Amino acid sequence: MRIEEVDRALAELRGLPALAPDAVRSERTRARCRAAMARRASPPRELTDWRTRAERLLATAVVGALSALYLAGIVYEAIKVYGVPRA
Repeated sequence: MRIEEVDRALAELRGLPALAPDAVRSERTRARCRAAMARRASPPRELTDWRTRAERLLATAVVGALSALYLAGIVYEAIKVYGVPRA
């Protein structure tokens, strides 16, 4: 791009009107945001339901098993590359 083209483009951009935020839309967005933050700030409900506790325990067990499997894969690959260490 030549300097003249850049100057012409900048001159055209200067002619555009400046945008101002829509006050009604901004307030509606703020209200939704405040409501979402208030919901998150409330304390979580108690884990009294056995099903909820079981789901959380199962999720933890699955993540732990997958992490152990991943770590075992890393160790296996390291042994393949470097061999078994000798004492």
